[in-house]
Amino acid sequence: GGAAFEIQDEIDTATAKLADNQYADLIRSTLYDDQTGFMYTQGGNSVAQRQSVSERLEAEQKRILEGLHPSARTRAGASLTARYQRSLQQVDQHTSAQRSVFLNSASEARISSSINDAIYNPDQVGQSLSINRQEISDLAAREGWAPEVTALKLKESETKIHSGIIG
Repeated sequence: GGAAFEIQDEIDTATAKLADNQYADLIRSTLYDDQTGFMYTQGGNSVAQRQSVSERLEAEQKRILEGLHPSARTRAGASLTARYQRSLQQVDQHTSAQRSVFLNSASEARISSSINDAIYNPDQVGQSLSINRQEISDLAAREGWAPEVTALKLKESETKIHSGIIG
């Protein structure tokens, strides 16, 4: 009885280690694959894929654990959970950084578009200036610009509209 228990214990320990390695490989592939890795997504793609990536990692963790003998599952559980938590933290950090990129690029595109609107239709100057003030204020708040930088960006926007109309 004792020898059989010892053998089963060794098998469960080895199985738990293999499960941990399998999950680590899956996480690396999901996050860092050269072609499809989440950590290489940018802007809005990162924001859009965040939920599905975290759900996939969680589902794979559960699938791996469910396939194990109960005592192997007990041994592997804490390790897989820790790996999942670390990977989720990386996903959230990447998503947060890319969310800012996404929001900033959307604001910059809107500013550029409103400048062009005013140039091609001078009746829209007031509306374009209003849009640009709002977008620049949003950018300033997200990026923590000093008031002088915000004022400079507003002046640049106004200058582009007025010089574009004159040109």
